[in-house]
Amino acid sequence: MDLSVRVVERRPRSATVAVAGELDASGSHLVEGVLQHLVGQGCANLLLDAGELRFCDVTGARTLVTVHARLRLEGGGLVVLAQPMVCRLFGMLWPVDSPAHPRVLKAGPSETTTTLIRLPAKRHFPVFRGVERPRPPARQAAGRRATSRPEPPEDALERSRRLRRQAEARLQIMREKAEIVLSTMAEVHDRLAGLHGRLPASGGSGAACGLPCDGETHHRKAEECRRRAADYSVSQ
Repeated sequence: MDLSVRVVERRPRSATVAVAGELDASGSHLVEGVLQHLVGQGCANLLLDAGELRFCDVTGARTLVTVHARLRLEGGGLVVLAQPMVCRLFGMLWPVDSPAHPRVLKAGPSETTTTLIRLPAKRHFPVFRGVERPRPPARQAAGRRATSRPEPPEDALERSRRLRRQAEARLQIMREKAEIVLSTMAEVHDRLAGLHGRLPASGGSGAACGLPCDGETHHRKAEECRRRAADYSVSQ
């Protein structure tokens, strides 16, 4: 699980939480546990600093909506600060300016969470068990030239294989979902064709009843959906 969650700032009614890595079904419960814990301690406004979040799936987005709904009951809400790629994902899942969904802000190259919420000076914060704390970037000493060590070939190959396996697994999930959707559409068209056949005094013709389609059209679309679903099934 490539995910880390950390409380970076805290005050009585608000807090800032930083997440990094990939937020999916395997780690959504971890993020929800941290956020819900803060809500239980009296926080009504939460800022989720997702500037280092590389990926978020539907399960992770649903988790953020759940936390936002509870915060609204407390008179507050959830604000998400994310990179443009993650912002586009949320834009496809959540309606713009919908009070039922978290507010999404685009993180700039030099933007920090302190410009959005004024919080007190740093203090000691509790460490959640099982939550990985992201390591701060290494600082180069003044006047010292930065040197980078090349990654060993074995590590690079292993990382490449791991990324390829992850990409193949996600592609397989997308193919399975496409097959299910197309098969369902084929059943819908079959049912619509059957309804056209039972139209009175039309002989199954939608034009006679003022409809822009007929039973034959739905039969053709059903066959096309089955053919495309079979293509995805074969490709698996």
